[in-house]
Amino acid sequence: MTESTPLIRRPVFLGLILTLAFGVTLLALLFPQMNDLMQSPLRIGEVAPYEINAPYALTYTSELLTTQQQDLAAQEVALVYSVPDPAIARRQLESLRTVLAYISNVRADAYASLEQKLNDLAALENVVIDRDTGQAILALSDSRWQIVNQEIIVVLEQVMRGTVREDKMDEVRRNVPTLVSLSLAVDQADIIAELVTAFVVPNSLYNAELTETARQQARSTEPPVILSYAANQTIVQRGQLIDELGYEAMQQFKLVQPGSTWQDIASATILAALCCVYAVFYLRCHPVLIEGTSGMRNLGVLVVLFILFLLATRLTIPGHVVIPYFFPIMAYSLTISALFSAELAVIATLPLVILATFGLPEALVLDIYYLLSSIFGIFALRRAQRVTSYFWAALAIALSGAGVSILYRLLSPTADWLGLATLAGAAAVAGVASASI
Repeated sequence: MTESTPLIRRPVFLGLILTLAFGVTLLALLFPQMNDLMQSPLRIGEVAPYEINAPYALTYTSELLTTQQQDLAAQEVALVYSVPDPAIARRQLESLRTVLAYISNVRADAYASLEQKLNDLAALENVVIDRDTGQAILALSDSRWQIVNQEIIVVLEQVMRGTVREDKMDEVRRNVPTLVSLSLAVDQADIIAELVTAFVVPNSLYNAELTETARQQARSTEPPVILSYAANQTIVQRGQLIDELGYEAMQQFKLVQPGSTWQDIASATILAALCCVYAVFYLRCHPVLIEGTSGMRNLGVLVVLFILFLLATRLTIPGHVVIPYFFPIMAYSLTISALFSAELAVIATLPLVILATFGLPEALVLDIYYLLSSIFGIFALRRAQRVTSYFWAALAIALSGAGVSILYRLLSPTADWLGLATLAGAAAVAGVASASI
């Protein structure tokens, strides 16, 4: 009975350890979204309940400002009109000649009274001749009427030869009196101006299609508006209304997405499950690690260290730019190497690094930074029999971490010497802190 107890307890213990590791790992992966899960999504026009800062440096094209600039450029495009149509001018001149011939007939009617002639002039459809103008026309002698008749045609032809647009009609009509010959009397000039003005119509028509084409061209030539945010720069201050520009920036940083959506939960669950399967396969290939009471104890220590470092990492580095390079996650690798073996340290470091950087903007760079630094530290530490081994481990971590961080930073177009020095210093601090722990 006593000998069979460990056989019964070991599967149960392994199941509990894996379940605990899976649950804590999943919780750690979802922790950065927990704050969003407990809060309602932020919307335009709402008051920011807290200060919203940029979690990392980002440069992006502002669709909002770009659209505003394009709309402004399109509004500044002048309306496009067709070239003056001579057919319109000929049609108006022909109508004017018809009206003038009608007026001449009314003037020559010897059997109509003055009142009848005024009524006949008022009956014209194309032009409104009031009583005063009608009396002035009828009072002209035949010779003067012929002069007025010819001048009316000349002035209208002169006006319609130019560009007459609908939006410029008032201006064109105001200028008609200035085109009348100065040799004519005032009463004659008034008659000419009134009759000509009645026949002035637009000969250059608005072209909606060409105008829209010009506006689209103006929009396409407008350069995009680029916005940049530094890490921790304030996007929206606490207590301020969230405007469209701030909301767009929050969308770029994925700060307005509902926290822990089913996609986030599913991906975190799959990753946690894969890491547990990874651990099971390794234990099946190396059963000596969990044999006996000491094996269970060793496994418990390994899992506890894994959970502690994973929780510490997920609580510290998300939402920061430089702190991830300071964080001494390599201490986990050195500790496992010192307590167990370098092989187990390398095997155990891989899932920790992948889980620690899950969902972060520069996950790939941090993965390589943590993994290579840890491996270099493990190689430098060796059997950890002397204190100097930790010094060499710290140096190896610092140099390899600085090399990786500087290498990837040099590929960025915004690289500067201050940023490179900061990352190199962060790697040095991480190496010393890891070896010290």
